[in-house]
Order: sequence, then C-alpha cells, then structure tokens
Amino acid sequence: MAKGRGWWERFSSMKTGLYLLVAVSIASALGTLYPQGQVYTAWKRFLQLGDVYHSWWYITLLSLLALNLIACNISRIKPMINSLFHYQQLLDAKQVMKFKLNHSLHLSGDLERIKDQVINTLSGQGYQIWSQTDEDTVKIGAQKGRFYTLGSFITHLSFIIILLGALYGGLWGYKGYINVAVGSSFNLKQIPGITKNSTVDDFKIRVDKFWLERYADGTPSGYFSRLTIMEKDKV
Repeated sequence: MAKGRGWWERFSSMKTGLYLLVAVSIASALGTLYPQGQVYTAWKRFLQLGDVYHSWWYITLLSLLALNLIACNISRIKPMINSLFHYQQLLDAKQVMKFKLNHSLHLSGDLERIKDQVINTLSGQGYQIWSQTDEDTVKIGAQKGRFYTLGSFITHLSFIIILLGALYGGLWGYKGYINVAVGSSFNLKQIPGITKNSTVDDFKIRVDKFWLERYADGTPSGYFSRLTIMEKDKV
C-alpha cells in the first residue's frame, strides 16, 4: 500500500504536471514549426511527424497531463472540503510561535472582556470566528475569504476541459484543404487529407461567393467566402 501511495503522490504532484506541461509545449512547438501533411521516411512516419497533433505520442502526452490534473484535484478535494466547511484546529501559543509569520501582543485586563473585544474587532472586519476556552487560556481562530480556495480547483478544471477538447480533436477531429470554384458544391469525402470520411452522403457545401479585401497599400487583409450547407440538395 505504501508503494501505491508513493506512486500516486508522485504522479499527482505539481512537479510531474510541470514536466508534462513542458513536454506538451515542446511537442506543440514541433507541430507548429515542422512542416505538416508531408510524407517522410519510415521512422518519421512512425512518429507521425507529418501530423503531430494527431500522433499517438502527442495524444499520450495530453492524456497524461489531463490525468495528472485530475489526480491533483482528487488529492485536494478532502483538504479543500475541510477548509470550506470545517473549522481548523486551534493551536496553542508555542505552536503558533513556530510559524515563520507570527506576532505577539500583550494585553492586560479581564480575560473575557479582552476575548469579546478581539472577537468583535475581527467580526467587524468580516472574519468568521471560532474560539475555545480552557481554564485561563482562550484560543481564537479567524478566517476570511475561505471560498478563495476554489480558485485553484476551478483553474485546474478549466485546463482539464481544454485538454479534453484537444484530445477529442486529436482522436476524432480532422482537417483538409480543397479548391472549389464559386457556384460549385462538395462534400467532406472530396477533401484531400481527410482520412475519416463523413458517414453522411447527402451532406454538401456550396460556395456562393468569394472575395478578397486589401489594405491601403494593396496587400491582402483577408480572404472571405459565403457558404451554404445543403442536405439532399436542399438548403
């Protein structure tokens, strides 16, 4: 069991996540800089360098990064719930003094009166208060903005959603290019580069118009097309 926990802790650690994030970044840069859609030698075909974003190793990296983020969040769920819905254990003075950030203040007067003053002051500043009285000792805890702990969880969840979208595109997405004259129509099966053909035979796209816009110096500023999607030759 100890070995299992050690493996889980290493995999769900932020350090592992950073390594995976760097690896995905390097792989993404490779897919951007390396010419895509070309035929290469055997070992390059094995690594799918001509289609990096759909390659088995790129999808593996994305999967590992997504699993790391999920594991990281799973490990944090219990502490996060405890911090949101349970009061933390109150420490004695010696334990507090061991913290790097600590401050001591000496007050004189009735213990109950000082306790009430401290609680009222902190409550007036928006803190949630809990206290414990043991004979001649009073421990007071104060907390504000406890829901801020959800920020990290929401950020990780956002990354997971983005990665799942990238994985979906890598496994089931495809893209291709085709030159079509204005007034002509085509279906997905006619587009070169698409290996996953459409299962809908009566689905077509018609090019109604194409135009080019230019800057003042004559260089192109944008290419635009107006398309019509047709099913069974009906718009």
